Amino acid sequence: MQYMYTADIPKTARTQLAIYGDDTTILTRASQPWLVTQLLQEAVDDLENWFRKWLIKVNPEKSTAILIKGRKKGTHDGMISMNQRDIPWRREIKYLAVTIDDRLTFILQVN
Repeated sequence: MQYMYTADIPKTARTQLAIYGDDTTILTRASQPWLVTQLLQEAVDDLENWFRKWLIKVNPEKSTAILIKGRKKGTHDGMISMNQRDIPWRREIKYLAVTIDDRLTFILQVN
């Protein structure tokens, strides 16, 4: 059995981490898409350093980003990168067997 101790995992005042098994989610909230991107990148940078310290390998190709905007129009602003690889922005993602779209309609999940 393997254990992962996360008591010292980096946290910031403007982001939250949700860890379930080996899935880690970074959540943030801001009124401007560029600020969302900036806050997420800062959190990813802190996590990268923590992963490096504890010799944890992360596959950035399994990572995705989504900007949940509800009824607002607009799109993400900039890229988030991990290990010198851009994390793709998606209009929908699957997380813990739930399909989430960028407007939180859950239509794809219900269908």
